[in-house]
Amino acid sequence: MKRRITVILLTLLLAMPLALTACGSSDNSGSDDSAPAGVSAELKDFLDEYELFVDEYIEFMQKYENANESDLMAMMNDYMDMIERLESFEDKLDAYDENEMSDADLEYYLEVTARIEKKLLDAM
Repeated sequence: MKRRITVILLTLLLAMPLALTACGSSDNSGSDDSAPAGVSAELKDFLDEYELFVDEYIEFMQKYENANESDLMAMMNDYMDMIERLESFEDKLDAYDENEMSDADLEYYLEVTARIEKKLLDAM
């Protein structure tokens, strides 16, 4: 059961950045509060928030992998919250107009998703 949940969430987390790329478009040390030149604030906010979510997801899954039976039941609410947050990211992604993505947006997107993918791979 643990492995199944891990695979489902990991698949969803990896699919989201790929979906944005297909549309043409945590150590969070590579990010700061101001958008790099030419990067839309909306995209930067989305990507930064998503990266923080991935950091939380990794922390949750590490806790989950080491949890005992009683911890697992207590973590179910946290898991449901993460699913809701992931759905919120999916909604934001669906609403994003990839035709508005500038070269700077694409560069920042690739930078952030590369960090995210490295974090996920390192956590496996």
